[in-house]
Amino acid sequence: MLMQNGKLTTIFSADDRLSIIKAKFIDSEHIIFTDVGSTLYYYDLKNRKMIYSKSVSGSKCSNFALNRDKTEIVIADEGGVLRVFSVKDGKLIKEIDRLHLDNIFSVSFEKSWIVSGSQDRRAGYYNIKTNQKGFFKAPFWVYATGISPSEKYFAYATTADNTISIYNSDTMSKEYELKGQKSVLSVIKFLDDNTIFSSSHDDTIMMWKLK
Repeated sequence: MLMQNGKLTTIFSADDRLSIIKAKFIDSEHIIFTDVGSTLYYYDLKNRKMIYSKSVSGSKCSNFALNRDKTEIVIADEGGVLRVFSVKDGKLIKEIDRLHLDNIFSVSFEKSWIVSGSQDRRAGYYNIKTNQKGFFKAPFWVYATGISPSEKYFAYATTADNTISIYNSDTMSKEYELKGQKSVLSVIKFLDDNTIFSSSHDDTIMMWKLK
């Protein structure tokens, strides 16, 4: 459904049989989305036309993220693989394997850096320009991730008590731990390098200041 100018319009109905997992606007006239079957779709809202649909994985799609200028999309799957595609034509740019061993719950993408969290208790990171990659070990499944706009900080939900761990991307060392979230974290978003918003599976959104 699309809400525009106070009017709700159906884009796809049950008859289309699309088990959509997640969708994002590219601009006011285009959306991109994935379904359970790991198909990537790019759709023209104005002309009601599918620009392309492309199968991207043999495993179930679990999440995706767009880079800051919305030219590239990274798709995570239950097999632990990250794949980067061009938004414009769906062309595969990069496949990132061996970073995770199990289902990837969360993925974030800014300019150069991709961070990810998985059922394998790894908080992963990958630089699409330099190919630098690695992970931090976590004591719990990593359900949520985030990257600051400048890419100075990576954020991960790393513990059973919903602590958010903040790592410096230059030193790859932990600089902050944010404690107080009451239930399982689902979203971590940076407003800037010092301000973070987080939300859980409850009715509370929290704002944090690092300095």
